[in-house]
Amino acid sequence: MCIALEERTVSKMARYAVEHIWEGKQEYFLIRDHQSWQMVLLPSKYLTHLIRANRSPNTIRRNAFALAYYWEYLLEEEHEAEDVYGMDYETQYDFFAEYLKWLKAGKHTDNLDKEPQNKTCNAYLKEVFRFYSFLEVVRNNGSCLSVLSYNQP
Repeated sequence: MCIALEERTVSKMARYAVEHIWEGKQEYFLIRDHQSWQMVLLPSKYLTHLIRANRSPNTIRRNAFALAYYWEYLLEEEHEAEDVYGMDYETQYDFFAEYLKWLKAGKHTDNLDKEPQNKTCNAYLKEVFRFYSFLEVVRNNGSCLSVLSYNQP
């Protein structure tokens, strides 16, 4: 088994980092909390799901970074991933709008030679929403994000 830490444009002060592990010919991705050195379970479980769903390694790598960035944002905002379920529609909307602004400001990286493109930031948010869709199916507890519901005004 080979473990490698991805050192791509992640902030030097980042608490969460993407790691990939090779087991034979299979590559796995996980997110590790560098304060406790523990694997962050929910996003890592989602990344394993993507591997089992036969997604390309590049897609999974992109998802891993998008989720690591989101976990940094959650940390900065003093929230847990599942806290958003307790928010009403407008609060969720504002929360994710602020996440887009956070990304656009480049707070997820030290590489500020050029600001991230809107389509890149939107792609990261889309990956976060896919993660929540996965979480809703796995938890099967009736929770869902209001901002993803078509029944909102």
